[in-house]
Amino acid sequence: MKKIGDTARQGDVLLVRVSARAVTPAHHEVPRDALGRIEVADGETSLHKHVIRTPGVCMLRAEGISDRVLTVAAEMAELITEGGERGPGLMRHPALKIPRGTYEIVIQREWAGEEVVNVAD
Repeated sequence: MKKIGDTARQGDVLLVRVSARAVTPAHHEVPRDALGRIEVADGETSLHKHVIRTPGVCMLRAEGISDRVLTVAAEMAELITEGGERGPGLMRHPALKIPRGTYEIVIQREWAGEEVVNVAD
């Protein structure tokens, strides 16, 4: 498994370590899904998801800001991929260990003629 330093990438998801001051009063918690996962990103072309199941992790977003913030209070969290063309439960990308801290979540984007769109992973 890959470990994170100040930045780490899993497919089209980039995590950048930031100061806890990156969390503002405008940020609010994004609820976990029905399976108790934090859904960090969807792989649109292969239908896999980048998810975190670890307790002690919270994803935050602020209205009008595309990038979200991940706070990891647990000693270590794990970003994994689930589902997609490789089948349920099989990983498309290697798991990524994320140490305690605050991270900006940046989804890779590309210019598509007249607009900027998220890269289809």
